[in-house]
Amino acid sequence: MGRKKIIWGKADGGTRQRERRLESVLGHKLGGELQRLRVSRSHTQAATFSTSTMSDTSRDRSKAMESPLPQPESLVRTRTERDLAPESEPASKQQKLPPGQSFVDVLADMNEEGGPESWPRPVFNEDQFKERKNSISFQQIEIEEVDGGSIGALRMYGVTEEGHSVLAHVSGFLPYLYIAVPRDFHKVDIGVFAGYLNRQVKEQYVSEVEQVFKRTLWGYQDENWKPFLKITIVGPKYLALIRDIFESGQCTFRDLFPKPVATFESNVPYPLRFMADTKMAGMSWVEIPAQQYTIRREADRNKISTCQIELDVRYDSLISHPVTIEGRWSKIAPLRILSFDIECMVPPACLHDFSKPHREAVIQIASVVTLHGEQEPLIRNVFALNDCLPIGGAQILSFVEEYDMLQAWRDFLEEVDPDIIMGFNIVRFDMPYLLDRARHLGIPRFPFFGRLRDQPTPIKNVVFTSRRKPFSPTASFQPEEPFRAAVPQGRLQFDVMQFVEREYQMGYSLNNVSKTFLGEQKEDVHFTQITELQNGTAETRHQLAVYCLKDAYLPQKISQNLKAVDNYIAMSRVAGVPFSYLFSRGQSVRSFSQILRKAGEKGYILPAFGREDSDTPYEDCYDQLEAHIKDHTAMLSKHNLCYVTLLDQATIARLDMVKDVDYIQTRNGPDCDFFVKSKRRRGIIPILLEDLISARVQVDADLQTETADSARGVMLKAHQRALGIIVQSFYMYTQSKIGKLSCPAISRSAKAFYRQDSEVDDRVSAMNVVSFL
Repeated sequence: MGRKKIIWGKADGGTRQRERRLESVLGHKLGGELQRLRVSRSHTQAATFSTSTMSDTSRDRSKAMESPLPQPESLVRTRTERDLAPESEPASKQQKLPPGQSFVDVLADMNEEGGPESWPRPVFNEDQFKERKNSISFQQIEIEEVDGGSIGALRMYGVTEEGHSVLAHVSGFLPYLYIAVPRDFHKVDIGVFAGYLNRQVKEQYVSEVEQVFKRTLWGYQDENWKPFLKITIVGPKYLALIRDIFESGQCTFRDLFPKPVATFESNVPYPLRFMADTKMAGMSWVEIPAQQYTIRREADRNKISTCQIELDVRYDSLISHPVTIEGRWSKIAPLRILSFDIECMVPPACLHDFSKPHREAVIQIASVVTLHGEQEPLIRNVFALNDCLPIGGAQILSFVEEYDMLQAWRDFLEEVDPDIIMGFNIVRFDMPYLLDRARHLGIPRFPFFGRLRDQPTPIKNVVFTSRRKPFSPTASFQPEEPFRAAVPQGRLQFDVMQFVEREYQMGYSLNNVSKTFLGEQKEDVHFTQITELQNGTAETRHQLAVYCLKDAYLPQKISQNLKAVDNYIAMSRVAGVPFSYLFSRGQSVRSFSQILRKAGEKGYILPAFGREDSDTPYEDCYDQLEAHIKDHTAMLSKHNLCYVTLLDQATIARLDMVKDVDYIQTRNGPDCDFFVKSKRRRGIIPILLEDLISARVQVDADLQTETADSARGVMLKAHQRALGIIVQSFYMYTQSKIGKLSCPAISRSAKAFYRQDSEVDDRVSAMNVVSFL
C-alpha cells in the first residue's frame, strides 16, 4: 500500500492521549478498511502523521451509497460576495475599512486551541447514572415526529445544564380532531361509529371517539356549550385520511352526515399540538422525575442516536417548566454552535458556471465552535486538501485525498456534536454541496450529519421567504422558488444569510453584512484567485485557509453582535413554537400558536380553514410597514375585536340583541361588521394582548435595574423584543389573505375604528396600549 501525509498544523508536542483521540476520530473505517493514523513527532512547528492509503478497490467510486441522496437537477449556488465582486476589479482594489488588527492577529490573541481533546462534550458516565434515583432536566431544542408520523410518538432533543446531549423518545401522545355532533347521534353510537371509521380506511387508525362540550372559536352564537366528537388517531400521518372522510362528504354513517362535515383542529402540526396540550414553550426546560423514564444504554444495543443520554418516557411524565425571567429555568443551556464554510475549486474556464458538485472539488472546510454565552470560539480549525502552513491560534488538518478530508470532517462534526449548525448561505449552498459532492465521490457514511446513527440526513424541497428588493415601504414578503435543503435530525440550522434577509432586509453579501454590523471585511481574496492559491504552495494555501476560516468566523460573530440566537430563543419561548419553525414556517405560526393555546384554556376549538402544506412556510404577504399598525393593534383590545366576538345579523335577530348595548357596528352600509361587547364575552385576542402587554411591562421594569450586557440583561432585551413583535402580529395575522385563521372583518374593523377615533381625537385609552407596543 502507498503512504500519504496528514499534517497537524499546531506545535504543542502532543501526548499519547491526544494521539489516541486522533486515532479514534480520524482513523475512520471507509469501504471496509480501517485507516490507522501513526504519529511521528518532530521538533518543528508542525507534527506529521502518516497513514495507510486505501486501495482503489476498497475506495469504490461507483457512487453506490448505503442511502443515496436524491440526484439534483442542478445545484445553483446562491451568489455571495465572492461571486458578486466585479470581475474587472481585483480584490486588492476593493473598498476596505481603515487598517487595524488583522484576522491572523485576532486568532493569535485567542486562548490556546485545545485540539481533538476539546472536541467532545463533557463526559457522561451512564453506568453511574441511576434512573431510579436521579431526575433529569434539560432544555429541549427540537421536537420531531417519529417514522413519518405513523405512530403517536415524538423525538425530543435537548441539552442538560452540564452540557450533555439528550434524546428523549416520548410516547403515548396521540393527535386528534373534532366534528360537531349531528342531530340524532347518541352516546351509545360512539363505539359503533369508531368501528365504522376504521372500516372506511381498512385499518385501525381511530384509537378513540368521545363526546366533549366546547365552543367554536369562529363567531358568537350564544353562551351555551355545544357537543362535539373528539376523534383520536393512532398517528399524525393518518389524521388527514380521517379528516377527508368528513370534508369530502364520504361519511354515510346511518345517514347522519348528508353533506360534507367541517372539522376542527385537524390542521394543527403534531409537534405544535403536543406542545400546546402539555403547556410546553419552545426552547423551554423539561424535567423527568426519577423512576419515570428508562435509559437506553450502549450495552443494550437499542440506542439509535449519538446523544450522550437517550431515554424513553411517556408524555404525561414530563414536567414542562414555564418560561420565566428569573431563576433556574430562565437560563440557556451551554449550546454548542458550529459555524463553518467551504471552499471549492474555481476552474478558469468555468468562471461563469462553477460550483458544480460533480466537477469541482471541495478543497477546504473551516470550522469554528462556540459555546452559547461565550465570546471566544472553543475550536478553530481548517480541514485542507494538500499541505498548508500552520495558522497561529488555529489548527490545520491536511489531506492528500478529498475523499479522506470529507470523511474526516464528518467524523469531526459527529465528535463535536453541535446543537446549532451556523454559517452564511449554508442552507442553500454549503450543506447541499457537501452532500452532493460526497455522493459523487461515493462516501457511504458522509450524509449522516444528524444525531440518528443509521438515518442519513434527509434532503427536502423547502421554501423560505424574503422581502422583495429593493427594500421600500411598499415592499412585501414573497416566497422564493423551492430549493433543496439538508435537515440534520436533532440539530438546529441557523443561516445568518437568511437571518439578515428576514430581519434587516439587507443584501446577501457576507462582506456587506460584516461591514455593516462589525465594521470589518472578509479576507482579501477574490474568488477567481482560489484555484491559483490552491495549486500553489503551502504558503498560498495558508492564505486561502485564513480566508476560509474568517468566512466561518464572521457569521458566528455577526450572530453574537446582533444577539441573533438569543432573540430567536426568546421568540420561540414567547410564541410557544419550536425554534426551527421560526425559519421554516414564517410569522403566522407565532400568532396561531398563541391563539391555539389560549383558546384551549377557554374551551374553544379552532376551525380547520387554511391548511397550507406542512413544509411550506407562511410568511407576511401583507405590508409589514403599514402606517399606524400599532394603533390598529390597539383597536383590537379597545373594541373587543376577535373571532369569538364576531356576529352576523341572523344571530343578532335570534338573540334579540341591542346595538351599542350588546354589540357594536364597525361601519355603515352593506359591508358593515358586528362584534359582541366585552360585557357579554371577552375576546381571545384582547385577552392575549392584555397578558402579553402585562408581561412586557414587567420586562421593561426589570430592564431599568439591569445592565444591558449582562446575561440577564441580554435575555430580558430579547424577551422585550419578542413580546413587542408578537403583540403587533395579531392585527397583521387577521389581515392576511392566507393562513389558518385569516379574518379580514377583524382587521378592516380595526382600521375603521382607528379612523373614527382619529377624527374625534378620542385615542387616550388606545394610547395606553400603544405605549407598550
